[in-house]
Amino acid sequence: MTKISQTFLGKKCPPQIWKWGRILLQSSQRRRLIRERQIQKSQDTLIQEQFNAEGANLVVYIVDGADWHTGREKISGGLLAIASYYEETKKLPEMSSYQVIMVILDSCPLILRHNEFDNTITVFRFSQVFSYFKHLRHLIIHVPELLVTEMPAEFRAVGRERLATIENLHINVMNQNIQKMPGPEAVAALKRFTRNVTMTTAHSRYCTPEMAQRYGVTTHHFSNFCGPELYRRRTYAEKSNLLVASNDEHPMKDAILGKIQAKLPNLRIQIIRNMTYNQAKAANEQAKWGVTFGEGMDLYFLEAVFSGGIGFAVYNDEFFPPDCKGLPTVFDSYEQMLRELPAMLEKLDNPAAFNECHQTMFDLLKTHNRYDEYLQRLQAFYRCKYDIPLK
Repeated sequence: MTKISQTFLGKKCPPQIWKWGRILLQSSQRRRLIRERQIQKSQDTLIQEQFNAEGANLVVYIVDGADWHTGREKISGGLLAIASYYEETKKLPEMSSYQVIMVILDSCPLILRHNEFDNTITVFRFSQVFSYFKHLRHLIIHVPELLVTEMPAEFRAVGRERLATIENLHINVMNQNIQKMPGPEAVAALKRFTRNVTMTTAHSRYCTPEMAQRYGVTTHHFSNFCGPELYRRRTYAEKSNLLVASNDEHPMKDAILGKIQAKLPNLRIQIIRNMTYNQAKAANEQAKWGVTFGEGMDLYFLEAVFSGGIGFAVYNDEFFPPDCKGLPTVFDSYEQMLRELPAMLEKLDNPAAFNECHQTMFDLLKTHNRYDEYLQRLQAFYRCKYDIPLK
């Protein structure tokens, strides 16, 4: 279903109009308004405490807002990645003259801080970037693919005169999931506000010259912030008889988990939902097995392996490096997973077989997920040393 904000009328209305429309029509939004008043007061105070208003150079990382109805934050691998980008950008020597801020679009429900994972990041409003920092000369804005279509309205609310005062405006689209990336026309719309538009990718499979040409922008691979050095790698003997499954929706998910439970009644199955990130990491440390029903090469899969367990997924060309297709626990289809996974769990549930399978997966996945390489790629972006510069 098309969002109202993406219709012809929606594109002509400022974000605040739609925000107030929701508040007037929905009781849950009126309650949110009261909650957000306090958040705005805190944001207005904290931005003065944490940032120099006279600063000329700024990096902005945009994240999605809270859930419209519950007001709760929406935890995701994409959010965790952006939080990592934020923290590591501040440490780069070449960015010492830049301040780094995390914001939510003014059209989204506000959050002051994310409480579902360990961090000390205050989250501000997008409009504060332009109202508080009066002397910006160099501005880099990172926007996730899910919010790209919202940006033209946000920029119109800022005003072209204000944007024109910024000497170098750079918009970078964080393409974290190619399946959720909008079409080239959405990226082209950003070029109306600046010629300096780039795209970064979370998976190497879609950091290609073809992708750069399709979207008409310089493209760079950010790599994965998930590396084995970030996890405690438990042994088979330390593991519990536990299988954790991703919270993704899939039409065959219930059938697969049900068949596993029927064949292995003593196996405990836990879906990662309504948990903080630390709780999810703790579950991965305890679990022998992890199954993802999402994109495949995701945190559910990687963290299972880097925590000492065995991960299961279905291969797809959009996210997995080609050499991962040969992994023993990466299936060709969900139908194959349904047929073979229960028996595979039974077969692998002994120290020798488990350790051999785990080590094979660990050795391969760590070559694609090195934290030092991730930091090098982040640094290369800020040095303008892009993988695929568009001529």
